[in-house]
Amino acid sequence: MTGVVILLAVGLVVCLLLLWIRTANMRALLEALSEDRAPRLAAPDGLSARLAVAVSQLQQRQRALTVEYQRQQDQLRTHVACLSHDFRTPLTAIAGYLQLIRSGQLSPEENTQALDTVCQRTRLLRQLADDFYDLSRLEAGYALQLEPVQLHDLLAELLADSYQQISQQQIEPVVSLAEDLPAVQADRGAARRILQNLLQNALRYGTGLEISTRCCGRRAEVRFVNEAPGLTSEMMPHLFDRFYTGTPGGSGLGLTVVAQFCQRMQVEVRSRLTDGRLEILLLWPLASEN
Repeated sequence: MTGVVILLAVGLVVCLLLLWIRTANMRALLEALSEDRAPRLAAPDGLSARLAVAVSQLQQRQRALTVEYQRQQDQLRTHVACLSHDFRTPLTAIAGYLQLIRSGQLSPEENTQALDTVCQRTRLLRQLADDFYDLSRLEAGYALQLEPVQLHDLLAELLADSYQQISQQQIEPVVSLAEDLPAVQADRGAARRILQNLLQNALRYGTGLEISTRCCGRRAEVRFVNEAPGLTSEMMPHLFDRFYTGTPGGSGLGLTVVAQFCQRMQVEVRSRLTDGRLEILLLWPLASEN
């Protein structure tokens, strides 16, 4: 009988000791979670060790999420600052020139030049607003309506709309549009935005302009070439990054919109810089009816 009591007593002590160890380990795990540090177990056992590993992995994921959240917040603040600057700069110029015009102190020639500048800054604001709106729609999952689109007609229309701007900048574009270019499978609005942004990018930041189209097998090729002073080979990998600007005065949104629209419509985009000349090549899938 005495031996049974002793065994029961020893068993109870062992159970209490195991319970204490398990409780201490659980307390250590909870403290590690609250203090964001590695858990230090009193006497590791199988379950506690597995829990400790799980806690460490959870802490690592939490730290990674915190770092990513902070990076996104910093990026958002930078983007807001860039947008504020890009909107404020042309608005300040518009207000200044309108004040000069209202003063009546300008000659007729100076008055015309001031109005031209106001129109130019207004176009810049509209382009910036359109790019930002397009980008927000794309990121919200905006559905494109794919249909046969004639790129020849879109390019001819955009060049006609930009005639005054091209003339003011004294640019003589070299244009070679294949009249028999087959229709491509695209969203008409998105295709127009792509071509418009590439045209405006060339006019705003480059000198000279070459635009050509041709059919390459089952794809239609559109090629933009312009002199790109200030653009370097180190900048090329970032050309289509959001808010990246190789030169002052740009929003860094136009080419990002181009890249995202192209990706959605399976249009291949290629770019290269050769002897100071920037070439952007688009390869569009032909419409199924071709």
